[in-house]
Amino acid sequence: MVVHNSKVLLQLVFVIVVFLPITVFAYDYYYDQKPLFLTPYLKAGKICQAQQLAQTKVGGRTSYSGYFTTEESCGNNLFLWFFPAQNDWDSAPVLLWLNGGPGSTSMIGLFTEIGPWNYCKSAGLVDNPYTWTTDHNVIFLDQPVGTGFSFTEKGCYANNLTEVSRNIYSALIQFFNMFPNLRKNVFFITGESFAGHYIPALAVEIHEKNLVSDLKINLVGILVGNAYIDTACVDPSDLEFELGIIDERRREEFKEFQAKVNIALKNENYTAAANVHITPDTSGLTNAYNILYDEDRSNSLFDFTTFIKDIKTRNLIHVGYTPFDSGTAVVGLKLQVEVYKSQAHSVEFLLQTRQYVVGFYTGQLDTVVPVSSVSCVLRSLVWEGSAEFLNSNHTPWRVSGRLAGWINTAGNLLNIVVRAAGHFVPTDQGQAALNMLKTVVSSRPGNLT
Repeated sequence: MVVHNSKVLLQLVFVIVVFLPITVFAYDYYYDQKPLFLTPYLKAGKICQAQQLAQTKVGGRTSYSGYFTTEESCGNNLFLWFFPAQNDWDSAPVLLWLNGGPGSTSMIGLFTEIGPWNYCKSAGLVDNPYTWTTDHNVIFLDQPVGTGFSFTEKGCYANNLTEVSRNIYSALIQFFNMFPNLRKNVFFITGESFAGHYIPALAVEIHEKNLVSDLKINLVGILVGNAYIDTACVDPSDLEFELGIIDERRREEFKEFQAKVNIALKNENYTAAANVHITPDTSGLTNAYNILYDEDRSNSLFDFTTFIKDIKTRNLIHVGYTPFDSGTAVVGLKLQVEVYKSQAHSVEFLLQTRQYVVGFYTGQLDTVVPVSSVSCVLRSLVWEGSAEFLNSNHTPWRVSGRLAGWINTAGNLLNIVVRAAGHFVPTDQGQAALNMLKTVVSSRPGNLT
């Protein structure tokens, strides 16, 4: 068992791209075309021109991409790639997808999980039969600045979730100004992993801004996969022990250090928590995000980076010369204190309003954010439906006649365990994930289907 400092910890535990070769994100050629900044057109009221400039066609699908400037004084620009629903896009729900990290590009979600295609080295773009973009308008956003194609010109990286949420909110307002026909549509925030911090905080930001803003975002709910919400609850040692990945001695070792972390967290000493936090020895596991992945499977998940860096692709998606960077070192370190701050209070707030569907799903094969970690958070929440949730039935959930997982519901809270899936649930169980999405998006507070 190795004790890690906070920098190494962020790279080992919280950043999904930990398994990528570092050269994947290198900017290894010169390209002189400029990025497409949409904000000036929107400010000038040139909405149609902004749409026309942003429109592109990749893999046979019409989509829109470009940059929203979220803080002009800093030169903060967030990259967005928007896929209108293939069916009835004018009335289809709007989804925002956020990957975690902190510092993981949402292109992971686009190319390996829920986008219209997956990318394979041997075949290029391959249609994804379980894409979320058929019946839903999906926004993929690289955030915070420094992540993926998003960037800051003056080093104004986010230092806390307040800044993160403010920048995302600015991008969303610009999006709905660019596509005013979608303002009335149902809006859900979706994502995974450290988005368990991003999403509840953003939902609260939208709730508060809606109280005073003329342009209101029609937020109906959130849906977060393998949600990293509270470090105090993240304990994979029991699961790894039961699976034979670590022995009893290492499990006890982990629990001793976790107890020290929890004391530091209770005292709000987040630096101390970072200094003593450890990761269990995974004893040769190729990928802690799914215990069944072998090395080839782990590496192939990220073949899309070759495609995304290609000059032709850059031209199509309007990113120009902007480097594509995981942002792990800078983004992760800037937000290291936020990693250790719980977002359980934001989840409680959303539940207490009774205005939003609050959904979580977790793949049972993940040892980074295991089922027990999410359950620990949800069972400790204090809200009107606490007792009902604690006594709720763990109901089998079937898709096309097959057992897909188990569901617990109470009030406006829904928790799903997905069978035979790891950290990237839509990658591992695409059909089940799509079924789950449709179930959650069609639900309303007090009427979970």
